[in-house]
Amino acid sequence: MTGGLALPRGRGDTLLAQRFGAERRTSVVWVLLWVLGAAATFGALAPVLFRHVPFEPIDVAFRIVGASFVACGLVAWRRRPDNRSGLLMTATGFALFASPLLAQVGSPLAKTLALVLPDLWVVFFVPLVLTLLTGGRLRTVLDRVLVAAVLLEVFVLAPAWLMFAPEDGNLLLVVDNPGIAAALDTLQRVLFIAIPVGTALVLGGRYRAASTPGRRALLPGVAGAACLLLFALMLVVQLIGGEKPQLILWVATCSLITVPVAFLAGLLRSRLARAGVADLFRDLRSIGPIERRPRWPACWATPGCCSRSRTATASSTLRDVR
Repeated sequence: MTGGLALPRGRGDTLLAQRFGAERRTSVVWVLLWVLGAAATFGALAPVLFRHVPFEPIDVAFRIVGASFVACGLVAWRRRPDNRSGLLMTATGFALFASPLLAQVGSPLAKTLALVLPDLWVVFFVPLVLTLLTGGRLRTVLDRVLVAAVLLEVFVLAPAWLMFAPEDGNLLLVVDNPGIAAALDTLQRVLFIAIPVGTALVLGGRYRAASTPGRRALLPGVAGAACLLLFALMLVVQLIGGEKPQLILWVATCSLITVPVAFLAGLLRSRLARAGVADLFRDLRSIGPIERRPRWPACWATPGCCSRSRTATASSTLRDVR
């Protein structure tokens, strides 16, 4: 049964086989995901439509960006189920909706979770921009360190800060201590400055070492790193001046939409390239054997004629093949 198949023999081969043997989901699953994305978008934008809870204009921008990530991520995930980048993009969009949706629920538990998870989207966004060349899979130690730093901030430092910060509806409050809360808040900001800088340095090195097709594939990651650096700049200005610069915040938030757009543009480019190759092979079937023969100059039929030209042409042909 398996005599003609090349079975995986190592961990790398196994991962490759799992990637290209990814299970394709049924249409019902995709319809449910689209319905869930539309419902989450509507719920996140409900304060804008019904005015039942207060909101800031920048909150609307974040929710529109979340909708774009969900939509573009589902398209990319459907087109390339073997590539986890679409899954990470979709998860980033849903994570952007987590705090807005939880904040509208009246229970203290939901409000506490809303205070813990405003930066949940970074947990998926950083791996997304780091793994565009590896199909959404972490492969290097630096990638894992950066993702671990994000997990530390979101799931350890943020709850620890709430233990000493008297926020409204905070169930994690242990003791009201402004000094410890301020120290933990500063530590979170410093870590969130270091993560974008590290991500940008890693992507910069990969972009410099990549080939031209690899650089095109890295463009969404470069855009994502630029967005993260804008958020880091905002935190630096806030640490120095004490106030959040609204202009940088707006630019950083709106620039997030360039990541899914650039990723979909890359998918479209590769799809058009594959279509061009398919058209080429279809045309080759209709060309006769005489038309496929190379057209040499008539003087080449004479022995010893144009020997230098033949040698130069053959050398250039070999270079093109290499």
